[in-house]
Amino acid sequence: MTESKLQTLTLAALEDMKAETTHVLNVSAMTSIADLMVVTSGRSTRHVKSIADHVVEQAKKAGFNVFGVEGKESAEWVLVDL
Repeated sequence: MTESKLQTLTLAALEDMKAETTHVLNVSAMTSIADLMVVTSGRSTRHVKSIADHVVEQAKKAGFNVFGVEGKESAEWVLVDL
């Protein structure tokens, strides 16, 4: 699977969950550990947690590795490393 397929899958999962204000940042020139960063927001902590859960579920279903999830306990912010 390619980076563009992962990006497409992630953006579709965010749209499914009605994520708000989504931005895709190309960070490949700034770091060797990531090519893209997708930043989005939700309406509440419950919404943020649900968005993260859906992204993880969709990524796993498509065969992508989920390297880690941070911040889900409080869901003020959540980082999903794909």
